[in-house]
Amino acid sequence: MARPPRSDRVRLSERSRVAWMVSAIPIGLLLWQGLPSLTGRGDVHDSLWGRTRRVHEYAAANLSPTEIAFGHGFGLGTNALWAVARPEEAPREAASAHPVGDSMPAALFRQVGVVGLILAYAACGVALQLNPSAQPIDFSLVTASLAVNITELFRST
Repeated sequence: MARPPRSDRVRLSERSRVAWMVSAIPIGLLLWQGLPSLTGRGDVHDSLWGRTRRVHEYAAANLSPTEIAFGHGFGLGTNALWAVARPEEAPREAASAHPVGDSMPAALFRQVGVVGLILAYAACGVALQLNPSAQPIDFSLVTASLAVNITELFRST
């Protein structure tokens, strides 16, 4: 279903778009280089890959291809599951059986696998396209979800 043309959108001329992109790339690179100073963490570039490395190593060593593709099921590693499972009664080995990965992609990977992870972010992309007025907050939530499991910020207990 095609969307009707919107007259309230701001359209940049081709020259303005090129100028914006040409200036955005060096600014982005400068911000990337300045990220350790901005965050006060000299190892911030390492920590970005460190989030995925542990999950990748765990998957390579412990998961079957089916588990990698489709995960273990909803709820695995979530606050809601721990509230039901009563972690004080659970053996310590159960908590260490799954990687700690603290980002939304890591949690989705454990729960619904690569297929579900791709579908979830594809659904976010569709939502971004279909609701232009909500794009700023949607984009912010998608970006934040790459670093933090936003569905687990608030305890369910």
